[in-house]
Amino acid sequence: TVFAMSVKAAPIDPHAPIIHLSSPTGDAKCCIAPNAARLRVHIRRPKKASTAPTLCLVSRQWLWTVPILLLQTLVGAEVSWQQLSPSGPLPTGRDSHSAVVVNADMIVFGGSVGSRLNDVWQLTAATVSWQQLFPSGPLPTGRSSHSAVVLNGDMIVFGGSVGSRLNDVWQLTAATVSWQQLSPSGPLPTGRYYHSAVVVNGDMIVFGGWGGTLLNDVWELTAATGSWFEVKLSGALPAARGYHSSAPVNNKLLVFGGFYDGQQHKDLWEYAPLSENTASGTSSITSTDSETETANTASGSSSTTPTDTKTGPITFTLATSESSTLSPSGTATTTNSVSASLTTSFTASYPPNVALQAFTLWMGLTVLLIATILLLTFFVCAKFYRFYQRHSPTVPDSVPSNPHVLCV
Repeated sequence: TVFAMSVKAAPIDPHAPIIHLSSPTGDAKCCIAPNAARLRVHIRRPKKASTAPTLCLVSRQWLWTVPILLLQTLVGAEVSWQQLSPSGPLPTGRDSHSAVVVNADMIVFGGSVGSRLNDVWQLTAATVSWQQLFPSGPLPTGRSSHSAVVLNGDMIVFGGSVGSRLNDVWQLTAATVSWQQLSPSGPLPTGRYYHSAVVVNGDMIVFGGWGGTLLNDVWELTAATGSWFEVKLSGALPAARGYHSSAPVNNKLLVFGGFYDGQQHKDLWEYAPLSENTASGTSSITSTDSETETANTASGSSSTTPTDTKTGPITFTLATSESSTLSPSGTATTTNSVSASLTTSFTASYPPNVALQAFTLWMGLTVLLIATILLLTFFVCAKFYRFYQRHSPTVPDSVPSNPHVLCV
């Protein structure tokens, strides 16, 4: 059923969320409520209609009263839970495990069932069936409260608890179904569990957890180099926590809630990695760091001269050079030079402005209707004019000599 509604738009924050609501009593509602501005659309459905979600097309900018099409599916569109009954052998019941999606199938690893597990199970989505996998290679220690992500098509497992805290990294290669322990370079994160890990810009980001005390540090495992590094942040920092949740949103890390200070919390934090550079439209960031350093070993002084150059699409170049010379007097002189250039571009995609498209369509149809009415009016008037000309009496060429006679 399609309903044509008249919607008055208000100035709405373009970043405000759209909230979709449907009432089981038969009154459908679609509401947007960013800050103080509020836009509501109410429609009356048939009383016997089944409850179904409502799709609302609303403007996010200043508009006058505009006809908006509101589409509602009355049959078969219920939003509900459904318990599945997969075929095949069932995994052992467990908690504190991990689950990721690899090649459209769910992979479950580890967890706790009194003892800690290291088994791998696959839920095949196409057939809704369980299957235990038996990867080759050395097996990771059974663990719980670890993290798992998908990086370059393979499952990466980090940390967890075996009674003690772990900081090892394991890769389950999907193509060969084999385990491999990775040995990233760089300083290693503190062993932890109850942490979170997500993939942002192709790298794994680990936040917080329990490492003998609650943590709020941020670590990145760079996929390109296979190395760990700790991100040193300044300014306001989220409280150290565990049991929280994290998600990658628009190439940023969002952290919600968790446990600290002896209670659960509902704060929301955002972390934007330095490598964030995506989103349609184009924009550019120009920045360059090049510096030359000269050292005087005799006086122990040094000078640094920064220069700013560079603009362009995203490239990062780092060049280092070192040269040493030995003078006849036995004095060694070492010269180090470091040059780096960074140019960045990113694109941001925005959803199509459906309301503006609807407004444009409505205006076009309105103009077409007015033009049609004007043409019909002109045509009718022309017909009446011709009819009048054919049937109107003619006036004689000469007026009678009797001035009292009126000729019509």
